[in-house]
Amino acid sequence: MKSSIQTNSFWEHKVKDKHFIMTHFEDMCWIYDVQADEIEFYTEHPYKQRILHQTVNDVIPLLLQRYQLVQAGNNDPYLIYGKDVVSFEMDHEAINTQVLTQIDLDSKQIFGCTLLLSQSMDIDLANQYLQQQQRLISLMEENVRLNYLIRKDKLTSLYNKAFIEEQLDVQCGMVRRYHRECSVIFFDIDHFKRINDNFGHSVGDEVLIAISSLISNHIRSTDMLARWGGEEFLLLLPETGIEEAKIVANKICSLVEQHDFDIVKKVTISLGVTLVLASDTVLSILNRVDKALYKAKHSGRNQVVVYQSDEEIPFASMKISWRHVWDSGHSQIDAQHKNLIDLANQLLEMTTMQATKEEILFMLDKLIQHTSQHFAYEEHVLRKLNYDQIEDHMIKHQLLIEKALGLRKDFLEDKGYMSTFFSFIIEDVVLKHMIQEDTRFFPTIKKSIH
Repeated sequence: MKSSIQTNSFWEHKVKDKHFIMTHFEDMCWIYDVQADEIEFYTEHPYKQRILHQTVNDVIPLLLQRYQLVQAGNNDPYLIYGKDVVSFEMDHEAINTQVLTQIDLDSKQIFGCTLLLSQSMDIDLANQYLQQQQRLISLMEENVRLNYLIRKDKLTSLYNKAFIEEQLDVQCGMVRRYHRECSVIFFDIDHFKRINDNFGHSVGDEVLIAISSLISNHIRSTDMLARWGGEEFLLLLPETGIEEAKIVANKICSLVEQHDFDIVKKVTISLGVTLVLASDTVLSILNRVDKALYKAKHSGRNQVVVYQSDEEIPFASMKISWRHVWDSGHSQIDAQHKNLIDLANQLLEMTTMQATKEEILFMLDKLIQHTSQHFAYEEHVLRKLNYDQIEDHMIKHQLLIEKALGLRKDFLEDKGYMSTFFSFIIEDVVLKHMIQEDTRFFPTIKKSIH
């Protein structure tokens, strides 16, 4: 292991604010570069240099073991932020030190400080070291607490989306470099909106918490469960092949279905499963597992769909077929409805043809523009016919356009997926609005014709 001595000012320049724990200690600091197997000591005092050499040589093997565990995805704070005691004899004196360390995977370095616990020295100097040690330990404990908070979802105490995306990226690297196996399960709660609508959002929150606890108690300590957002969850399974992941997904599906959710009673989930491939990026994994979840939801819900690779994703597109019961009797409104259905089908087909993001956005804009123009024309016709629910109908139109624009923005910023937009088109626009809402004004139109 190569080593070099640097000044304290060089230490402060190097760590800056990134490793703020270490910036609060002005002496006996060091950095170990894991990849280069090289260590830099930051002290100009010869006696302290000898202490640093001895303590670091003793503790490096243990720190390397921890580094490998963190690299493999184990994010226990007490692995990342270590605290160890090293004792040895130097110049016939017993030296006791405490070594505080911080592992940083981004820079592939381990940052450390060595604190003298006791030795034959001036009592005032010893007290200064002890006081500084206590301040550092307090800072470290606070940093661990803050790191815990920023990576957790407040409601469920699961990992949050930002953290699990980082861990998925780590697993991509493990699969690519070390040929490890890793699988991903993406799932959401079936008909969750009905739970909120029928029982209230507080009951909906209780369901989210109950599902989080139920699944957390039935997965391994190395698995990572996160709340992706709303009623969506992502489960990362390191060192897990696709067959084992499928077993886990079916087990989770059954656990939720058989659980008694108090007021709500029965709740089900739909799950998509995929394998992390060496050629994958985080985005490609999320797109594939999202399509698997979409297939599970639109194949009846309460089931598991597995797409091991992009080649397994079926190219047969879902198509919305026009039904005569949707005829309002107004030729222009019916023509616009049919055009809207055609545009929706074109959009659905584009994804199965692996269209580019720009092509999909163009079609989205065309669909949103047509829908907006249709709503305006429909409102004009209904107002002329003195439709008694026109104001309520206009509000529903406005909410649909706002939701469509929000989903488009999410897709543009890579925060959302096309399956969410498909659900919006099929469930919100076609099933709920065209079938449930629009059919209410059909008698008014037909009455005006006769």
